[in-house]
Amino acid sequence: MTEPENAPREMHEGETLRLSDYADERGWVQNHDFLRCTIQGPALVVFGGTIVHSNQIDGFPDECFYDAGENRQRYPGAFFVHQCGFESCTFLNIGFTGR
Repeated sequence: MTEPENAPREMHEGETLRLSDYADERGWVQNHDFLRCTIQGPALVVFGGTIVHSNQIDGFPDECFYDAGENRQRYPGAFFVHQCGFESCTFLNIGFTGR
């Protein structure tokens, strides 16, 4: 997996949005900060270098978190969320996976 080039950070506050609107052609979402946003799915997310603090997830852990195994290198169809921040956001119909 090659990371995309760094870009200026973009701030989103109080918005209802989908990660697909901010992803590049490879599925990377990078350099965005989300404060008090509602993040809508459906989506499968892999976090990398991302700060996640005081958020709510709509669902139980066994419904939202998928074990990918330690040796997995690829996640086809997932959004890679890299160098982003999520604070006081609500995730609706979102699944999470990764190492």
